Amino acid sequence: MARNLPRGYGWLADQARRAAGSIPLNIAEGLGRPSRAERRRFFEIAIGSAHELEACLEVGHRLGILPEARFRVLWDVCDHVTRMLGKLIAGG
Repeated sequence: MARNLPRGYGWLADQARRAAGSIPLNIAEGLGRPSRAERRRFFEIAIGSAHELEACLEVGHRLGILPEARFRVLWDVCDHVTRMLGKLIAGG
């Protein structure tokens, strides 16, 4: 998504990249933690980053620079990741 934004939307591309990068990094950090509470905290941060990425997608869509079909695909991926993280949190 970020690569295809028109000139002048670098701020949105940067924010989306940071949020997207934060998701797997927090999952990895959480998996490396010894206690359930610590893992949970990092998984919750990853969920927050997924929601932040969803917000970036929404902004791009509302500005008319992210087409509906692409928006839906990316939104569904974020939703899937959030649900998986919720299961990791619930399962310990």
